[in-house]
Amino acid sequence: MPNVKRLSFALALALAFSAAAEEPLPRKKREKPAAPAPAHRAGAAPQGAARPGPLAPIPPGAPLALRPSRLRPPPGSGAVVSVAAGRAYLDAGAEDGLSVGAPLTLTRAGRPAGACTVEAVTAHSATCAGEGLRVGYGFALPAPAKPSAPPPKPLPPLVAQDETEKRRAMVESAPLAKVEFKAAPEVPFLQGPEEVEARLVHESFLASSASALHEERLEARVYGAEVFPRWRLFLDASAIYRGASADGARFLPGDSALLEVRELELASREPGQALSLAVGRVLPVSAPGSTAFDGAQVGWRGPGREMGVFGGLVPDLSTTGLTTDRSTAGLYGSLERASADLLLHGDGRVAYVHAPEVGTRVEVETALHAWIARRYDVSGEARLGFGDTTAPASLDSARLDLSARLLERLWVTGGVRYVGLFVSDPGAPALFENPARHADFEAAYDLTRYLTLRGTLGYAKDLTSGQSRTYGGPEVALPHLFGGDGGVSAGWLEEGGWAGGRDLWLQLEGTLLGRLRLIGRGSLFVLHQAAPASDLVTAGLFASAAFDLASWLRLGLSGLGRLQASPQPADATLGGLSVLANVTGRY
Repeated sequence: MPNVKRLSFALALALAFSAAAEEPLPRKKREKPAAPAPAHRAGAAPQGAARPGPLAPIPPGAPLALRPSRLRPPPGSGAVVSVAAGRAYLDAGAEDGLSVGAPLTLTRAGRPAGACTVEAVTAHSATCAGEGLRVGYGFALPAPAKPSAPPPKPLPPLVAQDETEKRRAMVESAPLAKVEFKAAPEVPFLQGPEEVEARLVHESFLASSASALHEERLEARVYGAEVFPRWRLFLDASAIYRGASADGARFLPGDSALLEVRELELASREPGQALSLAVGRVLPVSAPGSTAFDGAQVGWRGPGREMGVFGGLVPDLSTTGLTTDRSTAGLYGSLERASADLLLHGDGRVAYVHAPEVGTRVEVETALHAWIARRYDVSGEARLGFGDTTAPASLDSARLDLSARLLERLWVTGGVRYVGLFVSDPGAPALFENPARHADFEAAYDLTRYLTLRGTLGYAKDLTSGQSRTYGGPEVALPHLFGGDGGVSAGWLEEGGWAGGRDLWLQLEGTLLGRLRLIGRGSLFVLHQAAPASDLVTAGLFASAAFDLASWLRLGLSGLGRLQASPQPADATLGGLSVLANVTGRY
C-alpha cells in the first residue's frame, strides 16, 4: 500500500508541474523552513515513514503516454498553468508573441482578475511575476504582426534605341487592308416621352331630388407620337354617350352623343431644328393665355430663344365644334437663360382676339418663371387687354406665385391673384362673375420622416359686391404610418366671411401587393346660416381604388357621396352619389 500511495502522490506532482517539466525555466532555489509533522490521517503516510523525493523532469521525446495532458485555451489567448512564489508559469512563449517586460492583463471567466509582467520566455512557455496569481487565469496574446509585402519585382530593361527604330520601321512598312465604314443607324431624339393613352369610362350621377344620369366616355390622348420623320401627332379627344338620361343634364341638356376635340395637331419641333411648325387644332406653345385654335403656328428658333406667328379660328367653348365667330392671331416669343444657380424662362404673346363675349380686342400677355439656387421657385403672369371690353386699368389678370425651401425640412408656398375681366365658362359657371382678388399661403414642416405638419391660410374678395371670404387651418400627416405602403392625414379648416363655416376631414391611403392603390376620405362640412336658420351640416365620403393589371393596363373605381346631416325641408336634396369606373391603357 505505501508504494501505491507514493505513486499517486508522484503523479499529482507531475500534473501540477507539467509546464516546467516540458520547458525547464531558470529559477531561484527556494528555502522552505521545516514544519511540524501533520497529524496522522487516513490515507497519509505514518509519521517517520520515508517521504518521496522530487520528481525528475520528463525527458524530451518520452512516449506520449508519459506526458501530462491539459486543455488548450481558445486561439489568440493563453493561460496560467502553474503558480509558485508570486510567479506564474504560462503556456505561451516567444513564438506566440510574448517578450520580456511585456505587461499582461489576466482574466477569469471573461472578467479582469489581475496583472503581471513577463520575466523570461522560451519558444513556447514563459514566466510572469505579479500579485494574486492563480492557476487557470487567462490572458490575450498579442496580435500577430502582418507579414511585410514582398519587394517589387525589378522592371525589365529598356529596349535599346536601335531596336525601337527597327520595330517602328516594321510596323510602318506592314500593308494595311482598307475597311469600308458603315455608320450605325441614326436614333431619333425624342422631345418627350412618346405615349398613347386610351381610356374607357363609365360615370353615374345619382341624387335624391333629380333623375339619374349615366354616361359612357372614350378618351384618347397621344403625346408626340412620330408619324412621319420629324413630325409628331398630339391628340386630346373624348367621345361621350349619355343616352336618354341626357334630358336631365344641366350641361348641354338633350345632347345624347358628344364629340370633344381639344387638341389635334401635327407638329415639327425637333431639337436643333431652326424652323418650328404646327398645324391642325393647335394648342400653341410659348404663347401664354392663348386658347386652342384651328390654324397654324410657325416659329424660328435659336439657342435659348424662339419667336414666331400663330393664328386661326377658335372652336366653340362648350362643344369644341368648328365656328367662324371666334378667331385669334398674333406674335409670340420665348427666351431662356441658365447659369449654375439660376434658370430663367419667359414667354410672351401679342394677339388679336375676337369673340362674342368680349368683342374685338388686342391682348398683351407675358409669363416669367425663375428657379433660383435650387431652393426658390418664382413665377408670375400678367395680361393687358384693349378694345371693346376692358378691365379696370386694362389689366385683365395678374398672378404671382412663390415656393421656397427655407430649411431642409421646411417648405412654404404662397400666391396672389387678381382677376379684372371675368369671362363666363358655360361648363362651370361661377357664383360671382366679377373682378376679384385672391391670396393663399401654405407651410409644411417634416418633424420626422413619419410626421408632417401643414398650415393653410387664404383670402378672397369680390370687388363688385364687396363680399369676402377667409379660411385657415392645420393638417397633420403620418405619410409612413403603415411603413412604405401608406399613411393617414387629418385636417381642419375654419372659414369666415359671407360663406362661413368649417371643414374637417380624415384621409387614409395605401398600396397593397404593390399594384392596388387605395384612398379613402371622410369629411364633415358645416355652413353657417343667418338666424333663425340652423347651420347646414353635410357628411361626405370619397373612396377610390386603382389596380395595375399590367405595366400598361389599369383598372380604376371611385365613388363620391354626400348626405345632409341637419334637418332640411321636405323638397330639399338629401344627398347624392357619383360613381366612376374606368379602364386605362398606355403604350
